[in-house]
Amino acid sequence: MSYWTQRSGLEYYEVVRRLIEDMGPLGSILDVGCWDTPIATWGDVDERITVDTRSRPELPGVRAVIGRWPDCASEVPVCDVVLCLQVLEHLDQPAAFCGPLFAAARRAVILSVPWGWPALAEPSHRQDPVDGVKLAGWTGREASRLIVVGKPPRAVAVYDLHGDVPGWSGLI
Repeated sequence: MSYWTQRSGLEYYEVVRRLIEDMGPLGSILDVGCWDTPIATWGDVDERITVDTRSRPELPGVRAVIGRWPDCASEVPVCDVVLCLQVLEHLDQPAAFCGPLFAAARRAVILSVPWGWPALAEPSHRQDPVDGVKLAGWTGREASRLIVVGKPPRAVAVYDLHGDVPGWSGLI
């Protein structure tokens, strides 16, 4: 069973979908650490790009870059929106990963992380527990909006880089 098949019903994905759809139309979107998810296909977007270390099934209209972020950041243009969902908690140095995410974004960055999970609850999570202080330390900024959903909880952190992204109020 694929990663996406196992996880597609999780609430945070619906939050991300609604955020992307409410922002559109967009010129471009970049999903970093997408694995086999179709998230880059959501919303009214002209150019869609994914970055992952693994090859994934082809998605119509989506350019896949296979490589390690941020090493391959130069292979992608600056995009309107950059997504990085359920990745940071797996990294030894999330701050080094986040700087290039924000540099690749023109309008917004959307991150998701497990929220307040106990240490070692998931063996591959090197950063649990994640909270607002830890997330702000990685990103160097406070989220414009933080939406916590699901059980176990996951946070969707939205960073509106210029205060010009419509549709933030009343989403959830």
